Amino acid sequence: MIKNILKNQKYIDISSKNIKESIEFLLEEKIYFGIVANIKNISFNPKLPEDVLKNLNEYSLFSLAGYTFESAYTNESELFFEAGFGQDNFGSLLKVPFQSIFQIIVDENILVLNLCATIEKENKEPKKNSFDVFKNNPKNRRFN
Repeated sequence: MIKNILKNQKYIDISSKNIKESIEFLLEEKIYFGIVANIKNISFNPKLPEDVLKNLNEYSLFSLAGYTFESAYTNESELFFEAGFGQDNFGSLLKVPFQSIFQIIVDENILVLNLCATIEKENKEPKKNSFDVFKNNPKNRRFN
């Protein structure tokens, strides 16, 4: 039952809105915070070096304080911020979809929990029947 709820687009939208509004509140109030997010859906610009990327966990913690906090902003569906990674403090702009944010943390306490971020997105395109693909080839019309 819980998986059905967490996969329901209406509930995902509610959870994402809660994440968005909570982050906007923290930014407006100038309260430093952290997020735990699924890195599969995060865009890094520029892309992180492979040796840095391989050291990130599937769900990684990002602390928004100091310059990283000051660089943070949102749009309708994502959080953006600049962060440094690895020994060389490699800089990158992160684009984090609200749907991918699992936790918002303030002072080492979980403020918001988004279980929808733990559910893998399913491919919404139906799989094509291999025989249908076969029949669509003009050379195979005799099998129709």
